[in-house]
Amino acid sequence: MHDLKTVFIHELGHYTSHILNKNIFNHGEGVEKMKICRYSESSDEYRGMVKSINFTEEDLYYMPQAYLKFYIARTIYGCVFQSYYLEIDIEICLSNNGWQDSRNLKGVLKRNKKLNKFNSLVNILSKDHIYELKHHKILDLLKDINPKKYLQLNEDCFIADKDKIEELINSLIPKLDSYYNKW
Repeated sequence: MHDLKTVFIHELGHYTSHILNKNIFNHGEGVEKMKICRYSESSDEYRGMVKSINFTEEDLYYMPQAYLKFYIARTIYGCVFQSYYLEIDIEICLSNNGWQDSRNLKGVLKRNKKLNKFNSLVNILSKDHIYELKHHKILDLLKDINPKKYLQLNEDCFIADKDKIEELINSLIPKLDSYYNKW
């Protein structure tokens, strides 16, 4: 199911990873926007996206090895947040809401001759990283979050209020950064 809250939390994971990459590793320029739209006017299902500053679709095809770890983290972190929130295995997210993330990530890994690392990466995330986040209740505030507090309706899509989103993310960073840095 792609309900608004689940999609919001998934996209919040991507957004958070962008901020952590920038703050911890001095990589990337942050997020231009976060957008969530209905699949159709009559649908209660949503899809979302986080657009990086100065990152284009072409960058997926010509990614230097040095940037690979940052791309992996920001691509998969939507499913990290969603898996935590829904209490599901990350593989379920990667094959459903995160299927496009999974496809993009596999493409980048394949071009960098590291596709064989995909399953071990997912395994590490499932067994270690997400377990630690759950054990220490790092993302428990996701359960009570109201997405509409952070989104503004613009025509037929919701656009994230960057100030409110970054305030929320900044409240998570002190708890999350040591786990993210370790991973």
